[in-house]
Amino acid sequence: MATLTQNQPLTLEYKNVSKLTFDFAALTKSPGYGYSAGGVVQYGTSLACAWCNKYGGNWGLGWNKTKDAVTLDFGTVLKQVYVVFYPTHGTSTMTVVPDAPAPAPVPLPAAGGLLGVALLGAMVWKKLVR
Repeated sequence: MATLTQNQPLTLEYKNVSKLTFDFAALTKSPGYGYSAGGVVQYGTSLACAWCNKYGGNWGLGWNKTKDAVTLDFGTVLKQVYVVFYPTHGTSTMTVVPDAPAPAPVPLPAAGGLLGVALLGAMVWKKLVR
């Protein structure tokens, strides 16, 4: 979790990702804005110019919206990407939502073995029933 404060950009580096989701929540009351907070997310593959590459989205929180999220879907796995958060007003927290790992497939030899054991068990059960 990171705290994002008005006019203080934060740059984070991620490796080998294809999609990132960030959750935002308002933290403190700001003068003139109440409990609102917000800003812009941008990303790029070069640290020197992360802010000049791609627009990722924006977040905005207020009295009637206490949570927000921004998802960056790159479409392909990027070896290295820099994500820059530009808080334009207020103070908020940002949390990276972890991706759920894909379930591992059962290897074909193991699946065949399980099927064979099940059939053998059925045959034994049938003989015991008689």
